Amino acid sequence: MTAAAARTSALVVGLAQLGWVALIPLHPPVAVWLPAYLVLFALEVGGPWAVDRTHGRLPWHAHHIAERYGLLVIIALGEGVVGTVVSTQSLIQTQGWSVAAAVLAVGGVTLTMGMWWIYFAAPFGWLLERRPGRALSFTYAHIPLLAAVAGVGAGLHVAAYDAEGVGHLTPALVVATTAAPVAVFWLSALWLYHHLVPGRDRVHVVGSLGVALGLAGGIVLAAAGVPVAYALAVVVLAPWVNVVGYETVGHRAVTDNLRRVAAGSPGSDAHG
Repeated sequence: MTAAAARTSALVVGLAQLGWVALIPLHPPVAVWLPAYLVLFALEVGGPWAVDRTHGRLPWHAHHIAERYGLLVIIALGEGVVGTVVSTQSLIQTQGWSVAAAVLAVGGVTLTMGMWWIYFAAPFGWLLERRPGRALSFTYAHIPLLAAVAGVGAGLHVAAYDAEGVGHLTPALVVATTAAPVAVFWLSALWLYHHLVPGRDRVHVVGSLGVALGLAGGIVLAAAGVPVAYALAVVVLAPWVNVVGYETVGHRAVTDNLRRVAAGSPGSDAHG
């Protein structure tokens, strides 16, 4: 079954990749491109699930899978930092140093580091090793998470355009373009953790409330007339509510949950 699963999986992924490559030089109209995109997306994303159900599960290494996805997250976060630097340089060249430039420069890196910490706080390789039945759902959950990381970089670009005076959005929408993807990232990371770790703990309840208040608060402040730079600073600091909470008191509850997984509690069964 393993050989058949490997051949089928390679065929499905290979066809999807050939389709993506073929679309590049063809430049088809939207009426053709959109259905083709949907078919290829379904083939590439749904193919592994179908193979897993019909041919059996392919062998895989939990720590290697976790490492690969961790590197994808790092690459996406790094692109956000590069984009922030480029946007800040453009702003400084046109207007010189200002509060907005400082918030973009320092805030972009601060936000990236907070998101990095949130993702890598969980030992995903160790968890996947104990809950292999949840590997596919772990994989699919990275689609919105990685999209959100890219969205944060795009939101910071919007803030840079607004600071340059070439934006056309209201202050609240400018801040929301960063706050919304941060919220999606947080929810995706939170789902990943609780999908693999049994039980609930106060640190994530309180942390979620703090992150939500920070993100919503930044948008509300911008709508109330507070300068975008200051409202964006609130959004940038929102993920750090969870970081500080975990490092001070929350790590005990998380450690207890991980011990239950190690002990083989009902929530840590291999089949998920």
